[in-house]
Amino acid sequence: MKQVFNNHILIVDDDEDDRYIINLSFREIQWNDHIKLMDSGEGMIRYLESLKDTSTYPSLILLDYNMPRMTGEEALRRLKKNTTYQHIPVAVYSTGMTDDLCNKLRSLGASYCYKKSESITEGLVFAESLKREVLNSIVTD
Repeated sequence: MKQVFNNHILIVDDDEDDRYIINLSFREIQWNDHIKLMDSGEGMIRYLESLKDTSTYPSLILLDYNMPRMTGEEALRRLKKNTTYQHIPVAVYSTGMTDDLCNKLRSLGASYCYKKSESITEGLVFAESLKREVLNSIVTD
């Protein structure tokens, strides 16, 4: 049976400017109340561990690939290794996303790979794309 998710996206990015652009993009499409921003992989793990009910898990986790301490790749590995979280779809994004990197990340369990947006216009398209992925993944009774 498919896991039931809420309609939230957990976005993990250490760069304050990137988090601002993402938040602004989601605000523009009137969906910013459906995102939670985190600044580290460690914070993401602590947050997920604090959730008591699996129905409160995010529908999608977006990881920045290049983060200090716990990289996006390491965070992806930890999520997919843990049976509690491995069912949550994970997208990884990076300014340097290549086909080879995407193939590697997919082999580790990433559902999606994206190149980081370089403009507000691209950010809006990206936010709409993520919103669509979430809405398509929600199971309703």
